[in-house]
Amino acid sequence: MGNPSADSAPAAVPATDAAPGEAAPDKVQDKVQVGVYYFPNWGPVSQSEWRTIQKAKTQFEGHAQPKVPFWGYENENDPAAMARKIDAAADHGINAFIFDWYY
Repeated sequence: MGNPSADSAPAAVPATDAAPGEAAPDKVQDKVQVGVYYFPNWGPVSQSEWRTIQKAKTQFEGHAQPKVPFWGYENENDPAAMARKIDAAADHGINAFIFDWYY
């Protein structure tokens, strides 16, 4: 016989912001804005936190250190470095950066 509450439950209907008679948005992405927090180093590798990260040592089995950034250690004072990050983020659905300004 099954679960009576499950047998009688109505089918789920997706919610939409469309008014009656209007077409619903095709994608959820049309309604969602994605932002990311960004913690920059703001400077040449020799003057940033990268030096500390480069010195990391493995502490236990499976703890692979040091980690190396995908694009390597780069100078974030160089506009081309940030442009590459902005382009990559935009290509992957990021709409905004929220910068942590801690200096």
